[in-house]
Amino acid sequence: VASTTAAAGTGTYTLTLFGGTHTALSYKISATNVTDFPDVAKVSIAVSSANLANQNIAVTPGGLILGRIQTEGKTDLPGITVYIFGTAADGIIDTVNSGVTDATGSYTLQVPNGTYFMMVNGAVTDGITVSAAAPTVSKNLTQFSMTGQVSKNLGTTTTGASGATVYAGFQTATASSLGVYTINVMEGKNWICASPSAAN
Repeated sequence: VASTTAAAGTGTYTLTLFGGTHTALSYKISATNVTDFPDVAKVSIAVSSANLANQNIAVTPGGLILGRIQTEGKTDLPGITVYIFGTAADGIIDTVNSGVTDATGSYTLQVPNGTYFMMVNGAVTDGITVSAAAPTVSKNLTQFSMTGQVSKNLGTTTTGASGATVYAGFQTATASSLGVYTINVMEGKNWICASPSAAN
């Protein structure tokens, strides 16, 4: 319905809304883009024929989740998107914040106090808690190279499934003629699956 930018330094704001002469009109107000924090819980207001003062919006205290993403050989990985997820009171999983690693593979994300899980290239790291006692949490991640074989059962024998596509997070690899594959996986919980080639 309406939006405005809070004053720098003080955070004060003024919104112009329609009022109800006979019946107050109901609105919900919320703050967004608060130093990269997620949207703040909405405040319900009713506007009639008078100005409303001191409709304050509280920003949840928080801290930082930061770290560096590298390969096993300590090569920095820039351009990797890091997602922080949390579970809301209604049980729905929400994206709390996200960011991309810089040239040194580093990231810094601001979050309210709480417990979260992080997803990077499809791999999940959970149980990350930011609190007043621990406002900064460091999570460095390593990308590993994983090898394996996709096999097919021929009834009495098992052989490699040539040409199968292997999926690990956001990465894909194609199995060799013997069904052997090599794929990059990020540190954390990964889900691996394979789909056969047309020939298989």
